[in-house]
Amino acid sequence: MEAKIITDRVSDKSKGFGFVTYASEDEAEKAIAEMNGKDLNGRVIFVDYAKAKLAIGGGMPIARGPPDPVDKLHFKDTGTEN
Repeated sequence: MEAKIITDRVSDKSKGFGFVTYASEDEAEKAIAEMNGKDLNGRVIFVDYAKAKLAIGGGMPIARGPPDPVDKLHFKDTGTEN
């Protein structure tokens, strides 16, 4: 029904895996049985049910742009240098 290739956010290149949605569990099981461990375009592929992503801390933070402007800090010019 649907196929999605996972890509890197920055480079937009494939991360080497994806997800396929099948119309039925029977079709998914058939794909696993027929394709897992097989050669596809010169590469061995692994087919399995998707697993839940584990939320493990300590990963690299993702930069999403510059911080919001600081609009609550006010500086008063005293006319003297420090």
